[in-house]
Amino acid sequence: MARPRYAVNHYLCPPQVRLDSFAQEVAEAGFDGIGLTEAALAGASVPSLRRVLNGCGLKVSSINTAGFFLSADAGQAQRNDRLLDIASELDAGVLNIIIGAADETVPLDIARRQAQDALAGFAQKAADYGVQLVLEPLWIANAFTKSCVHSISQTERIFSKIPGLKLNLDYYHLWADPDLARTLCGQGCDVGLLQICDVDWRGAPNLAVRAPLGQGRLSVLAQLESLGWQPGKCTLELELFIDQLPGQDYAALIHAAARQLKLK
Repeated sequence: MARPRYAVNHYLCPPQVRLDSFAQEVAEAGFDGIGLTEAALAGASVPSLRRVLNGCGLKVSSINTAGFFLSADAGQAQRNDRLLDIASELDAGVLNIIIGAADETVPLDIARRQAQDALAGFAQKAADYGVQLVLEPLWIANAFTKSCVHSISQTERIFSKIPGLKLNLDYYHLWADPDLARTLCGQGCDVGLLQICDVDWRGAPNLAVRAPLGQGRLSVLAQLESLGWQPGKCTLELELFIDQLPGQDYAALIHAAARQLKLK
């Protein structure tokens, strides 16, 4: 099945807006994909999700997010299996993985080794299901909270041990990575999903935040253009969080992004 070229992640959906309304707005703006979150999946059956998607002509660009292999939560493994099932049944483009983190008492090299071992087992299960996993490195501030992997080079070392994985290149987390340019130019690990937003600074020079396309000090689209990025290499998925954008209308943001991407 052909993967969507341009998608919007459900993180942009206000909690009071129904998934079908959000999906309709995404489709009307000219996007052909939607990234589904656990909030979008909560309480929804796969047939009902499929009806919403088919009704709008949308494909699932990503399912977000499995992993967190170092979590002490006994229910995490069950959540991972559920997300894998849904990704398979909806023929999702990718299942996103955030590898997880241990507390600061565990050295990072040990945490990475433990998380990698757990990921290897889950990757084999995903291969059996025919689901493509993408691993998302997070900004280093998350090293002891969400992810002990925070660079492209660390991700590549994991890929050398576990076949079949691809990179979720989230521009917000990797805009300063020294290997960003070469990766976008196709040198190194395969990019399975490119999550986009602009990057801005709010309140302090070292506090980077996500910004709508065209509103940041760092423009993701300008950088992609400067590197000769060709549409169609993988899905571009707009990832903004509505709770981080007080006073802004989700529908207006979706249509503004479509204009930036020249979808309309």
